Amino acid sequence: MTFDGVEILSKSPLSGNDTSVSPSVGFLAGGAAISLSKVTISGFSNGDTLTDGDWQLRGPRPSTWTFNEDKSELTGSYNGGTSWQQTNATLPCNSKDLFQGATLNILKGTASEYKTGLLPYYLDSDNYVFVWLSKWSDGAPSLVVTVKLNGQVIGTEWRETSIGINYLNTDIKLEAQISGDTINVWIDAGSVTTYTGTAAGLSNRQMTGARVGFNISNTTTAFKDFTLESATRVYGFTEKPVINETGTRPTAGVVGTSIKLPIYTATNSRYDTLNPIISVTAPSGKAISLAKNAFTPTETGNYSVNVSCSDSWGNEADPIAYTIAVNATAPSSSNPDSSSSAPVTTSSTGGSNNDNSGSNVGIVVGSVIGGIVLVGAGASLFFFLKKRKAK
Repeated sequence: MTFDGVEILSKSPLSGNDTSVSPSVGFLAGGAAISLSKVTISGFSNGDTLTDGDWQLRGPRPSTWTFNEDKSELTGSYNGGTSWQQTNATLPCNSKDLFQGATLNILKGTASEYKTGLLPYYLDSDNYVFVWLSKWSDGAPSLVVTVKLNGQVIGTEWRETSIGINYLNTDIKLEAQISGDTINVWIDAGSVTTYTGTAAGLSNRQMTGARVGFNISNTTTAFKDFTLESATRVYGFTEKPVINETGTRPTAGVVGTSIKLPIYTATNSRYDTLNPIISVTAPSGKAISLAKNAFTPTETGNYSVNVSCSDSWGNEADPIAYTIAVNATAPSSSNPDSSSSAPVTTSSTGGSNNDNSGSNVGIVVGSVIGGIVLVGAGASLFFFLKKRKAK
């Protein structure tokens, strides 16, 4: 550096490290002209790429992205950022069709508008797929997808889906899928997509040099429990629903008389809305319709009842199954009555066996053998001794 023709500064380094801002480095002159020659600025500049293993970390400062000790959590801070595309953390991507997922916690927003989310595809500023949790200055949080291929925005630039949640300081599971030209997005490990859309030409995108990762703009966000490239859903759910039975199972019925079944509900640990299915099959194999959880049998035999339930993930509960025996008439509470046209034989002494009538008395047959009266009544046999008259 020369001043008034005199060299006053030569090969003197200028340095500084203010991590709270993105500073500018330069020269200031006041009151007189100066001339500069062979000016070089070395060190980190806004948007430079740092590497950590296979990770490429881009941002306004060297400390924009920080890992925890085992690299299971990555935190990005946008302080000093100037472009929503320039703050990324990415790994090489080898698959055109993939699932990507992470649990995000947006610790704070640093401006009235912010975007935070996934990069299931990033090649350069002209080729990318962004999937964000986003907030505009005049609106509520939403899910936003934007796609650009070969420098052209594909479809609507900001594909917005209202999600109606406040996700600041909250763990949110965000998952994206690219399959052919289709993009699917799920929030909080749902089985139903929050967003589904297509982008023409996505299946033919350039993959050489492609990367997958995360992006932030105007937030400080922690990414954890992440999977950047998977052939299957990142956040699945395999728990069986449980069927609950309230009431007493019927075991018997009569043709023409209504049979009421217990009440069946189902639950899981996610408190999903689950609907058990009750199927009743007649002895002939005919499917029986239920009205208010009841049916009226029209034929005799065993009716089969089966209760099943599955959730939206396809997990099936252990079924409940039983049979109901249906008769033509109601079964008697006792054996058939004892009335009969056959005579009742009594002993010659004038005594009778009326006291033995009942369920054990049917057709009575008597005979005399050698002065002993044998009386058979139903399933019982009674013996009476016949007295001879004294001579």
